[in-house]
Amino acid sequence: EVADQVVSLGAALQAHALVDQATETFLVDVTPLSLRIGTVGGFTEKIIDKNTPIPIEKSKTFTTSRDGQDRVKIRVYQGESSKVDGCELLGEFEFTGFRIGYRGEVQIQVTFEIDQNGIVNVSATDLETGQKTSSAISLSSGLSEQDILQAMDDNAGLELASFFAVLIALVNY
Repeated sequence: EVADQVVSLGAALQAHALVDQATETFLVDVTPLSLRIGTVGGFTEKIIDKNTPIPIEKSKTFTTSRDGQDRVKIRVYQGESSKVDGCELLGEFEFTGFRIGYRGEVQIQVTFEIDQNGIVNVSATDLETGQKTSSAISLSSGLSEQDILQAMDDNAGLELASFFAVLIALVNY
């Protein structure tokens, strides 16, 4: 009972802050799911945890998996599974031009940088030579731009209605 009241009060305060024009309020965007990189054997390695506030930049260092390796495919996944089959592939690019060496000898730093617009800039850098490549990936829920615009139109009047519904629920609580 007390927990329900606390949640209701929090929702009412948040709704009021969003609707009140006099108060300067902002919402913090977070990553909805973890961002990962595909690794050898169909596994993934987490780079950024889910619910991390954005903008954010994080890096991890990986090594080559075979002797004489001259290219690496950087596959970016979103999800909570340590296996690629349980995650959604967001994009991929190939990194070439790094130093060729023995397995585990060449260190490649992979950096994920998410800006305030949800654009993920992924870069891969050979730590010894400084050779670098990068790609940009847009975070989305699988909806097209048209789907998003349609959802916004469909829900345009709901913000104020939701606020009043929460207030009425609190008054009657």
